[in-house]
This record gives sequence, C-alpha cells and structure tokens, in this order.
Amino acid sequence: DAYSHISGTVTLTSITDTVSNVTAVNTNANISIASAAVTVTDAASFANADAINGFTNQKVTLQSVEDEYANIQLIKDINTAEVDMEAAAIKVTDSVDKTKVDDLRTDTTGNITLTSITEDRADLATIAGFTDVSLSTANITVSDDVSKAQADTINAYNVSGTVTLTSITDSFTNVAAAQGTAGIAMTA
Repeated sequence: DAYSHISGTVTLTSITDTVSNVTAVNTNANISIASAAVTVTDAASFANADAINGFTNQKVTLQSVEDEYANIQLIKDINTAEVDMEAAAIKVTDSVDKTKVDDLRTDTTGNITLTSITEDRADLATIAGFTDVSLSTANITVSDDVSKAQADTINAYNVSGTVTLTSITDSFTNVAAAQGTAGIAMTA
C-alpha cells in the first residue's frame, strides 16, 4: 500500500493471514481483495468465515475453525468453492456427543478438539480411540453407570478437564477412592 499511497489501488490476487489482518486489509480503501483467494491461518468462527466470504468472490480456505457445533455446521453448509474447511483443525466450544463427533469427522480431515462431551463409557472409549479427535482438555460427563476402574480409564482420556460421573456402582472403598481422585467429580 505504501508504494502507491498517493493514488491508485493495490489489488491482491491472494492473501494468507489471520482473521484480524485479513479484515484490516479489507477495510483499507487503498487495497482490494475483492478477487483474492484468501487463506485464514488462525481460528475462525462462523461469523468470521461468513464475513470474509463477503470480502471476495474467490475461495476462502480456513486452516482452523473454533465455534459451537451448530455454527461449525453452518460453515460446512457454505459451498466449498466459496469457503473450504475440509482440512481445517476444529475446536468445538460447546458440548457434543458421539453422533456429533462422527459428523464432525466427515466435515474435515483435520484434527478435532473437544471442550465438552456427554456420552456413555463405551462411546467415550470409541472416541478416545480416534486418532483425529482429542479429549485431552475436554470436560467429560459420563451418562451411564461406571465402576471406579472404568472411571479411572475415562479420567485418563483427559489431562486438564473434569470427568463428571452421573452414576457409580462399586464397593464403599472404591467409591470413596473415586471421590478422592483428582479430575473426577461425583456431585451429580
């Protein structure tokens, strides 16, 4: 822009940058990205993707998406020729279940990070086995009855989240031990 600041417009055919920088370039009256292919390098929400799609008549490629499940589906509903998230890393900011996780896995070939999930122990074990889905920071609510050993297995799926048990059946000693285990909550 500084090269032609006296008169004229800088027309970009391609731009790769963060959501805020792409937005800033778009608001610069001396620069046009109306026909630029856009690659967004940081986490974009549906609102970001929708806005950036309006900046250009070319494809917007998202490298990372972070939003609620429903909004991620709204991004996916945009024609891939306009907004492409097929290889994006996805972070889901609200609670999901296995059905939604399975759907997200068809939305992208990138990795999926969950922040909250409510599911039974069998489906949690299946999800923990997916190499493209991370439960390491998720708050997990176990929807069915578990023993202390099963609760410990689920607790090992995450590093910083909390495992909330809705039902536990075990000996008094094991129930007391589960209550005292870091990362396991039995208030429900």
